[in-house]
Amino acid sequence: MCLLCRGEYEDPSNRRFHAQPNACAECGPHLELWSPSGSTIAVGHEAMAGTVEALRSGRIAAVKGIGGFHLMGGRIE
Repeated sequence: MCLLCRGEYEDPSNRRFHAQPNACAECGPHLELWSPSGSTIAVGHEAMAGTVEALRSGRIAAVKGIGGFHLMGGRIE
């Protein structure tokens, strides 16, 4: 966590005290599109657009969340 998020997380008087996840534009979450080999293809909006394009073409995407991965597949019309 960045210093601001860490301060909110550790302050009992803050509404974000021990809130999980606690994040911002600096420390996350961040969006990345990876190739099957694990290299970064795109970040941010371009990563979202690339994922949508892959799904529209019938490919499968694994979206990592707090509790693990969600597999998405099929054609989006």
